[in-house]
Amino acid sequence: MAVRAEFPKTEADFSLLPPYCKVKMRQPRQSPEWRMWSRRLAGGFNHIHHYCAALHSINLANRSKRAQRRKELLTSAYKDMVYVEEHAARNFVLRPEILVKKGKVLERLGKAGEAVTAYQQAIRLNTKYSPAYIALADYYKSVGKRDLALDIVEKGIEQAPRSKGLRRRLRELRPQ
Repeated sequence: MAVRAEFPKTEADFSLLPPYCKVKMRQPRQSPEWRMWSRRLAGGFNHIHHYCAALHSINLANRSKRAQRRKELLTSAYKDMVYVEEHAARNFVLRPEILVKKGKVLERLGKAGEAVTAYQQAIRLNTKYSPAYIALADYYKSVGKRDLALDIVEKGIEQAPRSKGLRRRLRELRPQ
């Protein structure tokens, strides 16, 4: 079965997505909201609807009871995120976020090595982006590599000392 993008359609769908998704997909280009998001997400706004589709597919996968359907939706999400990576500017502000989401999808698809690479790419792109450290540390913890997870958390705190998520993980990982 071919995997195709699942675009949001209803108000309920859009309510679970970032505000720029509805603007990109439902507002005219001339609207003040469209122009504002186009400036904020410069270098990638033309392609952001694919990231919105990916996020929507993830939401659908989270609610699906059928394993095959979940896999199809996650595969679709992955492909849409790759599309944005390939078409958006290298310095696109959402690139680290997209890489972390892609990593989480790859984990769910059983591709842990590729997930780790995505998290590491996100960290290299923005050393202060705490969700990338959190995702990588959570992965290492989930596979029993607590020392490596602790090392990642400590490096993350050096870069993002105010991150509550990293501080919480530090408390969880440090031996008492």
